This record gives sequence, structure tokens and C-alpha cells, in this order.
Amino acid sequence: MDSLQEQVLTLGHKLDVLSRLIEQLDQKVSSILSECQVESIAECGNSHRQEDTPNYHFKGHISFNSEMEHKDILADGVYSDTNLQGGDRSLTPEVQIQRLTAQLTAAYNRIAALEEQLLIKRISS
Repeated sequence: MDSLQEQVLTLGHKLDVLSRLIEQLDQKVSSILSECQVESIAECGNSHRQEDTPNYHFKGHISFNSEMEHKDILADGVYSDTNLQGGDRSLTPEVQIQRLTAQLTAAYNRIAALEEQLLIKRISS
């Protein structure tokens, strides 16, 4: 049982680290997209007269929360540590490990997708 608890704690720690990495990548992608929008607005402004230029509004920070959602990732606070059908029974350590492993895999895939987006933006800029 000690081994299972250690695995759960280790996977939980890895998920925390990955979550922070994903947030950092999200911020980097958002800032690059914002910079690209600013550059395109500046280029558009240079090609038109001042009175003909439409007003552009953009958000300084773009959120990818909807993209961050994944069917294999449990949102914090949405599910408790009880079995949905069993009422007050706790999830077995094996089920917790399976869920954490699925979350870890999804997080790795999300990081890879964000890195790919970042690379594409850097290449196209």
C-alpha cells in the first residue's frame, strides 16, 4: 500500500509541474500572438491613411481555457475522491493511478501541441 501511495504522490507532483509548464507555454503563445496582432495592425496602419484606418481592438492576453479542456483530464474541484456510483466509497489507488496517468499523458500531449504552435508562429514571423 505504501508503494501505491508513493506512486499517487509522485504522479500528483508530476501533474503539478506539468500544469505550471502548460501555463507558461500558454502565456508565451498568448504573448507571441498578441505581438503578431500588434505588428499586423502597425503594418495595416502604414499602408492606409490615418482617417481610413479602422479601429482595431485586441486582447492583450488570449486564454486557451476551452482548448485546455480534455476528456481525460479531471478539472480541479469538479470531482471529489468518491466513486460517483458508490456514494461515499473512496476511489481505489489503482483507479487514482489510472486517472493520474491519463492526465499526465494528456498534459504531455498538450505541451507538445503548444510547443508546435509556438514553433509555427516563430517560423512564420
